[in-house]
Formats: sequence, C-alpha cells, structure tokens
Amino acid sequence: MTSIYASLKTQRIVIFALFLSEIKTRFGKYRLGYIWAVFEPLAHIAFILMIFGIRSERMIPGIDFPVFLIVGIVPFFMFKNILIRLMNAIDENRKVFKYKQVTPMDVFMARLTLEGFIYFFVYILLIAAANMAGYNTKINDPLGLCAILAILYVFSFSLGVIVCIIGTLYKEAKNFFRILIFPLFFFSAVFYPISIVSPTYRQWLAWNPIVHFMELLRTSFFDSFNTKTGDIVYIISWTVLTLILGLSIYRLKRTKVLASG
Repeated sequence: MTSIYASLKTQRIVIFALFLSEIKTRFGKYRLGYIWAVFEPLAHIAFILMIFGIRSERMIPGIDFPVFLIVGIVPFFMFKNILIRLMNAIDENRKVFKYKQVTPMDVFMARLTLEGFIYFFVYILLIAAANMAGYNTKINDPLGLCAILAILYVFSFSLGVIVCIIGTLYKEAKNFFRILIFPLFFFSAVFYPISIVSPTYRQWLAWNPIVHFMELLRTSFFDSFNTKTGDIVYIISWTVLTLILGLSIYRLKRTKVLASG
C-alpha cells in the first residue's frame, strides 16, 4: 500500500513538473501567447459572423448566433488542440524519457490538463463577454452541459493517444491526421445546426460523433434548441471504445514507440 502511494505521489510530481514545462513551451516564446488561445476561436467566430450574420436568424430562430457559435467552436478547438498536442507529445518530449520516472502517459496527462484549463477559461471568458454585449447566455441545463463537455474531453484524450501511437510509429500518418482535421470543422455541425442539412446528407454526417457532441451541447445550453440527431448513447459508446482501444494500444506499443526515436 505504501509502495502504491509513493508511486502515485511520484507520478503526480512528474505530471506537475511536465505541466509547468508545457506552459513555458506553449506560451513562453511569445508575449501574446496567452491571448492567442482566445484569439484563435474568436477570429473564427468573427469570420463566420461576417459570412452568415445576415442569414443567422433563419438558421436558428430565437437564438443569438454569436452565442450559438461560442457553444460549438470553443469545444471543437479544445478537441482539435488536444488531438494535435497529444499526437506530437512523444516526439516533442523524447529528452525527458531518459528519466525512468517519466512515461509517455505522464506527458499525455500534462498536455491534456493544460488544454483543459485553457479552454475552460476561454469558454467562460467568451460567454461572459457575450453576456456583457447583451446576448442571452442563460444555460438551460448546466449539469448536462458539463457532462457533455467532460465526455468530449475524455474522447479527445482517447483519440489523441491512438493518433499519437500510430503517428509516432508511422510518421506519414501525422500528415494524414492534420489534413483530416481541417474538413472535420466543416462536417461536424460546429457553426450550423444539423437540421438545416438535407436529410440525404444528414444521415451520413450523423456517423460523425462530433456532430452528436455539437448537437447535445446546444441542447443543454439553449432551452429552445432541440435535436433529433444528438444521441448521448452514441457518444458514450464512441468514448468508451476509443478509451479501451487507446489504452490497449498504448500498453502494447509504448516500448516500441519510445524505441522508434
């Protein structure tokens, strides 16, 4: 029992040290590094508002379009950045693995924690800004919203581990994953409700679990938003399966991954 406690304490210290290192690496090189975390989703929101602002009332009647965008875009950027940060976690931290106490999972957890903190505060900041601007930001189901965000967080981690292991063993795969993320933004109902899509295409888009996350987030946030597509069982199933697969691949391939560098 004492040995387990000592091991967990060591791991906690290692993850915290890596977390501080990640902060320095992520933001230390640029004076405006922290601002970029807010600016990136904000720039996308502003750009989409410029394009769809006039038509937004027809797309989602009764819902303020800027708030609608915040609810979807910030979680998507969290998902995207966790995926990318975890994908590069091993290759960018090979020097620390010479210490026996440090494992790839410690690096994963440090990066996951940092991204979680960043987008938690970005979410609150942008919603608060929208409220100050006079938009309706009352959350219909706060617990439901937190639950969906938590599931998305775990799903992002699970998928990130899988992508990291594959991308580290097969370098060309990283380019494929980077290319895939760009169209995913357009095919995941991030800045539009899935209900406006033709039923023919909607049934294909519904295979994408991110679509379900977006629809369920908005159902939890807005009392007037209802979805026939968002399925919580579907996203939980995806999350559990990817988590099992990710941890299994990590357990089987971690030695080979570390040796591949």
